[in-house]
Amino acid sequence: MIASRTKLAAAACALSLFATTSSAEAQVNFRLPGLGPTSFTFTNTSLLTWRRSNFDQITADDNLLSFTERFDSQFTAPPWRLQVRLDAFLPGLLAPGSMGMSAPPTFCYTGPNNMPTCPGSLHWDVRLERVALSYTGEQISFDLGDFYAAIGRGLMLSLRKVDPLGTDTTVRGANVTAELERFTLRGMIGYLNPQNLDPLTLITVQDYGEAIALGRDGARVTTDFIGGVDRMGAVDALARIGENNDVEIGLAGVRVHYPESMQRESFVDTFGYRMAVPSLADGALSLYGEVVGLRRVTHEYTTTGSGMNIMRTGLRGTPLEFGRAIYLSAQLNLGNLSAQFEFKDYRNFLLSPDGGGSSLRRIYNNAPPLEREDVQFRSNSNTRGALARVEYAFRPSPWVGGITLVGSGFTENNAPDPWDPSGYGVAHGYLTLRRNVDGADYAAPSTVGGGQSGGAVAARPGGASWILVANAGYRMEFINNRRGAGCNSGNPRDGCREAYAPDWHIAHADIDIAFPIAANHALDVKVDGRIETRWDDFLVDSVGTRAGFYTFFRGGVVAAYSYQDRLQISGIFRIDTTNAGKYLEGVPADVTIPPSVFPGGEVRWMFTPGNVLRVFGGMTAGGRLCTGGVCRDVPPFQGALAELILRV
Repeated sequence: MIASRTKLAAAACALSLFATTSSAEAQVNFRLPGLGPTSFTFTNTSLLTWRRSNFDQITADDNLLSFTERFDSQFTAPPWRLQVRLDAFLPGLLAPGSMGMSAPPTFCYTGPNNMPTCPGSLHWDVRLERVALSYTGEQISFDLGDFYAAIGRGLMLSLRKVDPLGTDTTVRGANVTAELERFTLRGMIGYLNPQNLDPLTLITVQDYGEAIALGRDGARVTTDFIGGVDRMGAVDALARIGENNDVEIGLAGVRVHYPESMQRESFVDTFGYRMAVPSLADGALSLYGEVVGLRRVTHEYTTTGSGMNIMRTGLRGTPLEFGRAIYLSAQLNLGNLSAQFEFKDYRNFLLSPDGGGSSLRRIYNNAPPLEREDVQFRSNSNTRGALARVEYAFRPSPWVGGITLVGSGFTENNAPDPWDPSGYGVAHGYLTLRRNVDGADYAAPSTVGGGQSGGAVAARPGGASWILVANAGYRMEFINNRRGAGCNSGNPRDGCREAYAPDWHIAHADIDIAFPIAANHALDVKVDGRIETRWDDFLVDSVGTRAGFYTFFRGGVVAAYSYQDRLQISGIFRIDTTNAGKYLEGVPADVTIPPSVFPGGEVRWMFTPGNVLRVFGGMTAGGRLCTGGVCRDVPPFQGALAELILRV
């Protein structure tokens, strides 16, 4: 087995030591008996990635060269379609600290009581990741195999592809939809099939229970034994009423079974209704509302045995929990003035039993958050609040100004009310200034720190135009009740805080400006910065630890030069002092923390139409990425990437 891995690794290295991705797309048209005109398309993607470090405590995934292969093919003969995707992964091309090939590394580090902990391993893997047969008729449509699904605004069910987070979950089963004039009826059943390669940890995982978090060969104890895949069933009915289908009313129900271990499994039921009125007052007003109830029952079992020989001996208990979600929105457009209002009330509304963002692969719904994703909202499953946004267009000029206000309360524990004394309050306001293109045919490039970029740039014919988006605001989280050890001990170092005392300040600003500098040449510059002050009970000072505030900065600049849509050169420079900020008098010599400065650069060249070469090198700061109302802190990255896309 090791020899075959080495041969495959050598072949991968022979392709290119730097080129990380090559894709080829082709289409073949022909006729099949009984089906008629048929097309066959395929996309082949090969990914060779080198990661120098991600600045965590695990060194087994540093200095790592890995190879990923994906072959996605599709036969289409209307009304039929067959899609098949094969995924393969080969890690361990470089061992930590060496330039030679090795067996896949295992993630092990020293845990509690100096015991070795191995949460997962890197393994080669080949699997049929997606397969789907679809039929699309005038009234009846169905999918057999893997399919994406969403209900309403996603509160009850939202399964979609979100690459940056490694969230790519489908239902593998059956999906049937019937269109009956003013009614749409849909039913689906199957098991949840997440993407099996986590692009952040590079661990290949299985489609069942806690293995999603632990990895295929993680060290197993009694409670780690897995009972099966996550299963779901859903029904959705939508009716349209009114002369012009002016009102939509929907009813839906979803059940998900989570086999967490041989000692525990959960059944989560949600049932809700929604109403949408997309056009009132001659199109000036649109309304939407959704109400969902949640019931979670957990079966807890007594067991005997250990390891893989565990057996259930009886039912110990069935704790029962309830939750709800209320989402209301309204949009008003009065010529130059527009307004948006949202109200959200989520009580213990978490579809997954995991209880947080540690397992993004189990996020099967998308409760819309109250906040911008670039501010670190700590909980979206137990919160109540509102958002109001007003914008005014200064026509005939291209300028638009706006203000957004957000107020809410939340608790990190889902049991109490969001405005419970143990929780937090939030007040956030920010101003927006935007300059539109004013009819120009100019589109700014989109560059994202971390080496991802895309978009085309076309200079405005016969003149110059520029666009701008700027935001500036202030956000504060405060405690709802008096708390702190110092309130009882009388020691000010323990940090007693009164009710409504600040807990986290954020002053933020960003500006993105794009403009042509000459014919066919354009420049896009984005600058952002956040000064944050946060309370911590365990700051490090000269005499040990104390409670108090610490301040840190996060921000940077991205500059991208573009020549038509052919060439784009980007420079990235970011600063993040979050970790160093906790050491009030300097970082001790024996402490290693991630760096605070993250430079990088990228070149994207479309050498012929549709064929693109992209190279990125440097360091990225990582940060918080959000999906489904749950946020996850992803590690920083240091290394080099290159991408070659070939379309035939």
